[in-house]
Amino acid sequence: MENEKENLNQEYKKPSGAEIFWSVVSYLGVLSMAPLILHLKSNYIKHHARQGLFIFIIEIIMFIIFIIPFIGWIIGFVGGVICFIVSLIGIIMSLLGRRWTISGVEKLMGKFNI
Repeated sequence: MENEKENLNQEYKKPSGAEIFWSVVSYLGVLSMAPLILHLKSNYIKHHARQGLFIFIIEIIMFIIFIIPFIGWIIGFVGGVICFIVSLIGIIMSLLGRRWTISGVEKLMGKFNI
């Protein structure tokens, strides 16, 4: 029982200032790739960078859909707003030092070995 508590404490240790900085950068569009390239050693940064990369890919898809007249404008706009809100939540959670997970993203990005 004590070993389980120790493992939990190690897994959820408070991130350093650099880890928080790079996790925030992870949610800033194309910059989401920088933490993946520079800081693969930290699981905390890697977790947020995966999510930021996922959001960035969705933003690109929404931009492509936005090109389609009328219905694409609506879908692209709504998708873009949702991506912005999710990125903002990710930034806030990063600044608070929390490991926040977007439902299903960790499993999906794990398949691509990122």
